[in-house]
Amino acid sequence: MSDGYAGGMSRSLLFLLLLPLPLALGCPAVDKDTADTDADADTDTDTDTDTDTDTDTDTDTDTDTDTDTGDADADGFSPATGDCDDADATVNPGATEVCDGVDQDCDGEADNGVSLALYGDADGDGYGDPGAAVSLCEVGDGYVPNDADCDDGNADVHPGVAELCNGRDDDCDGATSEDGLAATVDTDGVWTDVTEALGSGTMETPSILGDTSDADVYVTEGTVYVCGGTWYTKLVFADEFTDVVVVGRSGANQTTLTTGGTTGGATGSIVAVTNSTIALEGFTITGGTGSVFTSTQGGGVAVTHTNGNATPAEPNLTLTDCVVTDNEASYGGGIALRSYGWLSLLDTRVESNAGEVVGGGLWMQDYGTLDCSASSLGAAGFSDNSSPIAGGVYLSNSASGIVDAVGCDWGDDTAGDDNAVYDLQQAPAATNRYCYPNAAALTDTVSCAAGTCTASTDATCP
Repeated sequence: MSDGYAGGMSRSLLFLLLLPLPLALGCPAVDKDTADTDADADTDTDTDTDTDTDTDTDTDTDTDTDTDTGDADADGFSPATGDCDDADATVNPGATEVCDGVDQDCDGEADNGVSLALYGDADGDGYGDPGAAVSLCEVGDGYVPNDADCDDGNADVHPGVAELCNGRDDDCDGATSEDGLAATVDTDGVWTDVTEALGSGTMETPSILGDTSDADVYVTEGTVYVCGGTWYTKLVFADEFTDVVVVGRSGANQTTLTTGGTTGGATGSIVAVTNSTIALEGFTITGGTGSVFTSTQGGGVAVTHTNGNATPAEPNLTLTDCVVTDNEASYGGGIALRSYGWLSLLDTRVESNAGEVVGGGLWMQDYGTLDCSASSLGAAGFSDNSSPIAGGVYLSNSASGIVDAVGCDWGDDTAGDDNAVYDLQQAPAATNRYCYPNAAALTDTVSCAAGTCTASTDATCP
């Protein structure tokens, strides 16, 4: 082998030695990119982990930065420990609440525990309206520290007030009954309790309500309220200028006026009206024996008008929603109507009274006027009264006296409440006798004037 060949071999060997081993050996190339890719992926994963760690660290750092541990007003509390106003040393969680509209103790409420619970007192009676509650730092005009008033528009209504017969809860207890109470109210609206005076009556000595000198309750105008119960009381009015309304507030079923005369009590009419203008509403008038005039007349009620020899401009007595029952007298067991007296019966029944001589229900002497009217069937009329002459109504003067009844019952045999012997008679009793049935309609009428009686419906007399 020549030197030239040997030199070429040497160069070739050197080149091979300089090549990478796989190429030099003629082997397939190893994929170093794949290894690099794994290495890169690991590097990326580390980077993500660092990012998460940084995020957590940042969050903690922000929270610490927001916390203010300073105490600007040097009151020992910072916003971090509950101070709600770090510019005011009197405001902090340890401060004492003062009633001034500021939340001193930082509990979220101003003046709690130190303000006053007050209530409006519009009527100035010292008792507050439960619907007018306020919180104030001190008691001011128009406010009181209680809510006990049940009517803050009326200074006469509040706890401790005496209950009156007026249909309202005066003492605000929600339970007091008015039964057994009586009161008057004058034309100026002034109330007076008359329970003791009117309630003092007994069967032997009834109390007197009226305008007479011996009246236990003296009244000439205004309204008298009498609540439920049995009252041993006479109503006696005799003054031409007396104008009074007497109301049985609980109604006729629960409010009774009596003298007890038919069972041994005092004698006399229970209601006696002369020349006055009186209205009664909601009473049962019973047990009277009638002796207000020279003979026993008007067991339950006696009415007369003597001034001027003429009928007055309005009724002397108006009975509304009343019952006149179980009274007795020689003339007019239930009612006596004399001279020019005017009696008006509105939804009032006159029943089961006894006239020993004439007029079981009513006796009219001379020029009296009787009105009777009903707002519903059966609400008014004369029934089951008895007397030897004119069980119902007797007109003792054949040429005078007026009866005007519309929708009023007169009893009948079918119902078992007919008047005995006749419903209505005029003098002379032997010839002027009339009988009527119970009203079948509110238009049924009975009228008497100038000595003649007519009716829309007649019944056969026995």
